[in-house]
Amino acid sequence: MSGLLAKSAVLASLALGVVTAPAAASTGQTAPAAPGGKYCAVQLGKAPSGTTSPVVARACSDTSLAEAKATMDSRHRATARARGETAVAANVVLMYLYENVNYNRDKAGRMTAIVVPTNCDTAGYRFEPETWWKDNVSSVVGGTSRCNTTRVFDKAQTNATVFKIHVEGPGRWLGWYSNNVHHFQTYWSMG
Repeated sequence: MSGLLAKSAVLASLALGVVTAPAAASTGQTAPAAPGGKYCAVQLGKAPSGTTSPVVARACSDTSLAEAKATMDSRHRATARARGETAVAANVVLMYLYENVNYNRDKAGRMTAIVVPTNCDTAGYRFEPETWWKDNVSSVVGGTSRCNTTRVFDKAQTNATVFKIHVEGPGRWLGWYSNNVHHFQTYWSMG
């Protein structure tokens, strides 16, 4: 009789969908989650020279980059007001990150605009992307901030290469640094 009861309990569990499969073997590592939308905007703050610029606001959208920027800007302004700041610096795009080579032209992918409070100078901004982007950025291009150069550091931080990041420049494919980025130092260069 106990065998019949056990079968009944299993059948009832299946009917209710409460039976769980055995847990899959864990490798101890999980892939980082992708950003919350296809288009993202990240606002950086100022930082002392040689240190990573802090992220002060972030937003993503599946609709458009303009929507992600507008939401990020609204969040940034609200945070600044909460700190008692009466004026928020105008935002300019430092650079764009693309999931695929050639700025996602040949294959659809995610993109992120990195926004800064002022135009770029020779010191520029040090930016460390979130983990998903470190594993998935394949091309970059400069924005509207006069920043035309970025030094890309690999994940191990043992190698770095300078890329000119104008449209159709060498930043359209990061080569060795594709999906292998620890941080960017993006700045203005005359040469």
